[in-house]
Formats: sequence, C-alpha cells, structure tokens
Amino acid sequence: MKPSTPKIESRVSRSLRKAVVRASLTALVVWASIATAALGHAAAPKKPKTPDTSGLPKPRLQNDYFFSMPRAPGVLQSFDAEARSVTVKLDNERQAARSGLSDNRVVTVPLRPETELTINGASAAPEDFYPGLHVMLFVMIDENHHWLWSRSVSDDISFESGHDQFSPVAKIDRAAGTYATHRIPPPDKQGRAQEPVDRQFSWAPDVKVWKGPTPGGIETLREGDEVIEQLAERDGKLVAVGIMDRAGVKARHEQLEDVHRQRQDQHGLAAYTTDVQPLSGQLTITIGGRGDARRVRELGLNPGDMIVLTAPGEHVFGARFRSMEPAGSSRQRVTLDISAFAAAGLSTGGPLRIWVPHTGPPLPTGKLAPPDLPPSDTPSPQK
Repeated sequence: MKPSTPKIESRVSRSLRKAVVRASLTALVVWASIATAALGHAAAPKKPKTPDTSGLPKPRLQNDYFFSMPRAPGVLQSFDAEARSVTVKLDNERQAARSGLSDNRVVTVPLRPETELTINGASAAPEDFYPGLHVMLFVMIDENHHWLWSRSVSDDISFESGHDQFSPVAKIDRAAGTYATHRIPPPDKQGRAQEPVDRQFSWAPDVKVWKGPTPGGIETLREGDEVIEQLAERDGKLVAVGIMDRAGVKARHEQLEDVHRQRQDQHGLAAYTTDVQPLSGQLTITIGGRGDARRVRELGLNPGDMIVLTAPGEHVFGARFRSMEPAGSSRQRVTLDISAFAAAGLSTGGPLRIWVPHTGPPLPTGKLAPPDLPPSDTPSPQK
C-alpha cells in the first residue's frame, strides 16, 4: 500500500501558511507601533529651551544713580493734577540752574502715575498740597543730570521724620515769636563725629503743636521737646505752621491714613495700564502708589474674583482677577481678563481706577462684563 503523501503535504502547507500569517501580523503590529511612535514624536511640539540666567546678576538698586538724584526743597507754587506737574520755587538757585528746566528758581517738574505723594508720611492726594507749602522733590534725572520727573513730592514732616531729624528745642523767645533747635547728628559710616546742626524758626500765629492726636497752640511747646517742623511761606517768609514730636507724628500719620482709606472707598485705587491685548481682553495694570498697592494686597483677591474698574470718561467695565505680583519696592502688577469691547478703548499708560468691593459702581452686565472663558482658559490658581 502506498503512503498518503498528499495528506502529509497538505498538513505541512497549512502549518506553513499559518506561520507566515502569524509572522506577517507580528511584523505589521511592530511596524504600526513604530510608525505611530514616530508620528507622535514628530507631531509633539518642541519645548523651547529655558535660557540659563543663573550667571546674570539680579536687578538691584543702582547706588550711583540713586545718590545722584536731587533732593530739591522749595515752596510749592501750584499743583496741576490734570497736567501732571508741580511748580516749585526752589530754595537753592544753583540747583535750579542745574535742573535744565529753568533759568531761575521757579521750575515746573513733570509727574507720573507712579509719583508718590505724601503728607506727614501718609499717602496724600493733590488737593492736600497748597501754594506756599514747603515741600521736598525727589527727582529722576538723565545721563546729563537734567531733571526728567519727580519720583515723589512730600512735605517737610514726611522727609524729616523719615530721616529721624528730630531736634531738641534749645531756646524759646515767645516775645519775638521764635525758637531755636540744637541737634548732634550720629557719627558717619567711618565713625567720625558730625558738626552740630543749629536752626532757628519763626512760627505762624496759627501754628499747631502736635504731641498727640489733638494739636495745641505754641504755648504747649517746651524747651527740651524733640521736634520737627512743617514750614510754609507767609508774606514772603518761611515760618513754622506745624511743630511735631514723635508721638504727634505717629498720631497724625494714623489720622491721615484713615482719611486716605476713605478716599479709596470714594474714588477707587489709582492704577495705570501696563499692557492690554484688545482681541483677547487680557489686561495688565500697575498700581503705583504705596498706599493703594498696600490696599489692593489687603483685599485678598483670588483667581476668578470679579472687580470693577473705570477709565477716564466714566468708562465702567468689569474684570476677572487672574494674578498679582510685586513690581519693585512699592508697586503691584495685576493681570485681569476683561471684555474685548472694554479693552479696545484702553491704551498703555492710561489712568485707571480699581474699586474696592462693595464700593463704587456695580459690576456691569452685557458687553462690558468680564468675558465667559472656555474651560481651557480658566484662570489657574495663584502661586
């Protein structure tokens, strides 16, 4: 009987075909995996390399510039809040000549939104300054030492209390209406003794002497009191209109800070536009005043909170808070989401007002309300 060769060959053929199919499928899966990985790798965007800035020095106060900035005392002639400028008759005629702004002692110095205004060390407003008040300007300059704008405008009390220039009263001549002070400054950085500072002042008939929250008259001034003075020009002569010891400065400072908070509730916090994206509605603002920057920090805003802003012309619009970070020693930079209809009317550097919650105008609805963001644009938690 002959062997069944065809059957054997048939079984071998089937086994061979199955092996070929399995090998083909395996190869196909491997190829597909490689192709998918390659495509995925090709489609993934390349992450930009983060520049290595570890070797760069951190920004810091540039002492050569800071100590070149003029401290310019003088008598206030006018304060133009709309034009953002002050006109001052400087005490030092040579300082006026170096300013590049005038050939005489009267100079008009520009102001900026971040210019600090202080009375008795407290945040102040333009209406707190009056003609005849003796003030101190702290002026920004260019490379030729020409004056550009004033970083701060403050009264005598702000400057002298900030530099601890309280001086003991050495003598009072009530008949002549004068008193003298004698102060021995602390040694300099090298430990060398400094020359005593002797000054004499006349007082105005309506002078106020502050030794606490309620002022008294000149009869309350005593020899030995350590005081500083606020001067003002009366009939062409500088006279003391305010005399304060340390307790008086502290009490009056607290009173004026309360006044400033009331103004913030009535008029909002002063800010200006740093950057605005009119199509996306992302707005970055800077709050420049020390008192206003402190108040916005105290609000404790969280990402997603709604606030109200106004721009000149009674332009009221809503904003969604996104983040806040310090910008220098006293300023705060805030990022907000606003409607494109509101953003279109803003410009870089333009003044704004942020309203403390539950004060000022209500949150707008409609096209000036904060935009409805899709989930992917929801503000991320503040770091």
